[in-house]
Amino acid sequence: MKCFIRIFVLLLCITFTAHGQRGWFWRNPAPQGNGLDAVQFRTNNLAYAVGKMGMILRTNDGGSFWSIVSSNVEEELFDVMFFNPDTGLVVGANGTLLRTRDGANSWTRLPSPTSATLHAIFAYDHNAIIVVGSGGAILHTINGGDTWDLCDSRTTSDLYAVAANTIGFVFAVGKSGVMVRSRDGGSTWELRANIGGTTLNSLVFGADKLGFAVGENGKIYRTVTGDSIWLPIQQLITSNTLNQIVLTDATHGFIVGNNGALLKSIDSGVSWTAGNSGTSKNVYGLTMTGSKGIAVGADGVIMTSADGGTVWQPRLSTATSAKLRGVFVASELICTVVGDSSGKGMILRSYDGGINWVVQNRTLNSIFEDVFFTHPDSGFVVGGSGNIWRTTNGGTTWNQVASNPSYNFYGIHFATSKVGTIVGSSGAIRRTIDGGETWTPQTNPFSMAP
Repeated sequence: MKCFIRIFVLLLCITFTAHGQRGWFWRNPAPQGNGLDAVQFRTNNLAYAVGKMGMILRTNDGGSFWSIVSSNVEEELFDVMFFNPDTGLVVGANGTLLRTRDGANSWTRLPSPTSATLHAIFAYDHNAIIVVGSGGAILHTINGGDTWDLCDSRTTSDLYAVAANTIGFVFAVGKSGVMVRSRDGGSTWELRANIGGTTLNSLVFGADKLGFAVGENGKIYRTVTGDSIWLPIQQLITSNTLNQIVLTDATHGFIVGNNGALLKSIDSGVSWTAGNSGTSKNVYGLTMTGSKGIAVGADGVIMTSADGGTVWQPRLSTATSAKLRGVFVASELICTVVGDSSGKGMILRSYDGGINWVVQNRTLNSIFEDVFFTHPDSGFVVGGSGNIWRTTNGGTTWNQVASNPSYNFYGIHFATSKVGTIVGSSGAIRRTIDGGETWTPQTNPFSMAP
């Protein structure tokens, strides 16, 4: 029996005991394909990224290679902050608070006073931490997260970012330009005037009361007073939503956003110019240290820069971006998957347990839905327009053995090497008793197919 699972840009294969591991591991794209929301450099080479489905990634070489760290949660994670080599905090949906004290080797879920989605972290040190989130949620701890106070933020608007200026105030911003401020390190808060009415996703302060807030519609707001006056940058560089701003020194800053938007300033944010991020995906997180940069975003995209943010290189390895619809594992090493890409039927095969994949077939005007092999070399693929394709040489060549545009085939299964069944739209059923040489329509009282 086939369970229909539609997978986009995803191949998960079992790594067998022959490879020394058990379980499910990402094989395409690599290192993984869940969206990533935040990234932080801990040292010049060590960095962490977090995102959907409880994903936590770690790199020890500045972003070229990444490993998946088990979080033991499935909630989306929106921000990460490490306070020293061992201690870090991650926040996410449903009030998720995760803490590590062993360098991310293990994570402990902390008791949370809210079920709100938590979006951002600010910390004075590893003890004094502020977290903000949806519905105006603000959490405050002075003991590293052992206990949390749920503060009165004076707003019910979603808060997406939190930061402190150089004169001792902490600010949080969010939906429709809402801004709240604390003058006592995060214990109590007051509502400030909205900034522009535009949802703000990121907030940062530099030296000498300089600050920036960025958000929807390409809007950038700047203050040189530390708080009281926020003015929009008049030159609109992009209409894309801006998601993260980072200041690297007194004069240089970067902003990333949707559709691969990348902006750079070399004059303390007075003006901004568009750059090339190397991706068209939405970019949600950015971190810089020295000349190195890492940007992360939708569908697991990871980009790195080694020259101060001028040139960005992709670090997400993708064997295919096809929509993969069917999979058959013939042995510990041989796997075949089928699907379609831009209207072309795709057949891919792996000979090493799913580590590497080769394209065996790309067929115009066809969608492949399922695959079954009766022998490592003999198999069938079925799909749209009643297509049946067959190989007898392990997929080196595929021959079309049937076609009928009146209906589509969605599933195929063989009970023995000779007896097999295909099912499809409008109740279509086909059966073979000679190993696929001929296929006979079966009587189905509920069928509208011939």
